[in-house]
Amino acid sequence: MGINVEGINFGKTVNVLHPGNTYNFIVTGRFITDFSGVFFGIHIRSISGVAITGQRYPEEGALFKNAKAGEAFNVRFSFKMDLLPGVYFSGGGIWSSQDPECAHRILDALMFRVIPKKRQHSFGYVDSSAGDPSLEIIK
Repeated sequence: MGINVEGINFGKTVNVLHPGNTYNFIVTGRFITDFSGVFFGIHIRSISGVAITGQRYPEEGALFKNAKAGEAFNVRFSFKMDLLPGVYFSGGGIWSSQDPECAHRILDALMFRVIPKKRQHSFGYVDSSAGDPSLEIIK
């Protein structure tokens, strides 16, 4: 299983990401055994290991068809890059309804960097601000 990040407007693999842009995180692999009822997951973690966000396919409560040994797959997850500047890791896995444990998982498959904007008002991991702060002095 492998993961790469593709810039939507560029169509090429990147590891330096710009805040506010949307990127595809593409998970690829091949099943080596048959599995029934699988789902795929991906996460983004901080450098200290904090899980910041993630996605799964298909959605919670649904499972993908039976997967046969030898079948290859590509799963595309899109993320709007609202992370603040810094270094992050992405990983993912495959789970099966026939096995309560993860069938295959990679924690830190990919390292990427989010570069800073010209002006930064937010702190933490995610910029969820809707605009620049303002100040009003009341006398």
